[in-house]
Amino acid sequence: MRYLALIIVLLATEALDANEISTVTIVSDIWAPYVTNNPKTPGIDVETALAVFELMGIKVEYRTVPWKRAQQMVISGRADALLDASKNPKRLTQYWFPDEPMGYSVSTLFCFKCNVNTPISSELFTNKKLIINRGYSYASELVDDSSIQKLTVNSIESGIELLQQGRAGYYLLNRHVGLYRLKQLGITDIEPLQANTNSPAPLYLAFSRKSDLKTLSENFSNALKEFKKTQSYRDILYRYGIRDY
Repeated sequence: MRYLALIIVLLATEALDANEISTVTIVSDIWAPYVTNNPKTPGIDVETALAVFELMGIKVEYRTVPWKRAQQMVISGRADALLDASKNPKRLTQYWFPDEPMGYSVSTLFCFKCNVNTPISSELFTNKKLIINRGYSYASELVDDSSIQKLTVNSIESGIELLQQGRAGYYLLNRHVGLYRLKQLGITDIEPLQANTNSPAPLYLAFSRKSDLKTLSENFSNALKEFKKTQSYRDILYRYGIRDY
């Protein structure tokens, strides 16, 4: 562990010398348990990013704002990095992406008093509707299937209510996000299916395409990769009840 800490410190020194950046501004939208609005438990990825930058000797100014605004702030250079962004062809031209992701997003179907061992297929939606979140980017063919009737909601609470009312059969949601919110609400009769709707999709701290942030993104990637080997990182995951991120 002592040698691992030394590696991270050396990477941090390299990052600071290369960029001469003392403070970065990070923005994101609330997406618990990855990003929250609770200062005591700000989220898995918030705590991880803060810890890595602290080891790099860089201070962080962190703000939660609506997702569209967060993207524009980073694209325009008013903020330095966007937390928990996925890659797509357009974003690759808008941000610097580190090689190392913060973690991986996996979605599944949540249902009310159902058989969680049910395999996922379009046949599930015969006479049943699918709930999706407005403005959310899903890595699932179910969303693009025109034969499936869909109900769009603005919040997880609204989606949960539709399930409980029997107005829809399934709710497509990130597995950890859904489980975390259900636990907070004390709801036990809504559960996720065992199967996932997509392969694990990496999420990144995407940096503004300023010239001085390209090197910082590379050095952050190296420091993050080493930090994930530490007990400190495992402690962050355990605080949020997650072991497979």
